[in-house]
Amino acid sequence: MTAPLEREQAVTAVGAIAPQRRTVAALAEIVSPGQHPTDEQARIIGAGTEPTLVVAGAGSGKTETLSMRIVYLLDHADELFGEPISPEEILCLTFTRKAAAEIAARAETRISTVWDPVVTAPDGSERRARDPERPAPTVATYNAYAAALAAEHGLRVGVDPESTVLTDAALWQLAARTLEAWTADLGIDSAPSTVRSALPRLAAQLREHGVTTAQLRTWLDEALGRIDALPKKNGDAEPGRMTQALGGRIAKLRSLRAVADLIDDFDARKRTGALLDFSDQVATAVRLAEIPAVQQIERSRYRAVLLDEFQDTSPAQLRLF
Repeated sequence: MTAPLEREQAVTAVGAIAPQRRTVAALAEIVSPGQHPTDEQARIIGAGTEPTLVVAGAGSGKTETLSMRIVYLLDHADELFGEPISPEEILCLTFTRKAAAEIAARAETRISTVWDPVVTAPDGSERRARDPERPAPTVATYNAYAAALAAEHGLRVGVDPESTVLTDAALWQLAARTLEAWTADLGIDSAPSTVRSALPRLAAQLREHGVTTAQLRTWLDEALGRIDALPKKNGDAEPGRMTQALGGRIAKLRSLRAVADLIDDFDARKRTGALLDFSDQVATAVRLAEIPAVQQIERSRYRAVLLDEFQDTSPAQLRLF
């Protein structure tokens, strides 16, 4: 996916690259002589700046296409953005750290091949003389971008930028302490180890979907009320006792209702200790992205955004981008 970001005041960035408006085929010949992208890849690389969704499967050359897309945007920046831009003004986000490292390395190599001159060393070997003032493209994971946004602007929504990010082990320990200190009857048959493992996961899922525990309780109360009013079979006038199998499934909803209070305590402990997990960072970033001042800062920082492996089933990502 590609999206242009408009800036209210255009300032030529340090390390901006001089565009030459070469075709996709010409750029590909410089990078890999004799090896050109497919027609589909070429259309993606050379597309305009309107928001575009690209559907591509494994092994379709996504990393190379993304890297060449970055090169094309730089080489046509004056045409696409009205002025030359710096590589760091292109934001590329992906799902894993491994993918981010691969895209960053590939893009930097392609940029160097296209713009850096070849020099001969005293020993006769040749190498690219990289421009020391040219920054690299901004490539990161979605979580890393959210974390950076939370660290820079967290105070705007009451989040301490110095908050400690919890590891999975630390989250497990906090969940264990929350459960050990809980005195109210949860009314569930699950083993403590099961509840302990599920607690941080359920809390994260609620944040991922932008649902509060109050909204969860309301939905569960309404759903359970409707279920309790159902007859056992079609045609019965009065509510009836559910079958054992169906009753077990309904019991899980009642368990979820009880655990909602536990989630509140778990989240309160995190706030008190200035603790965050990855889902907190993403949720914070979503809130920050709705603030006009933050929008203006990010739009002045990045001229184009490339989203790799975008999770269209993630409400948080949909709201953030």
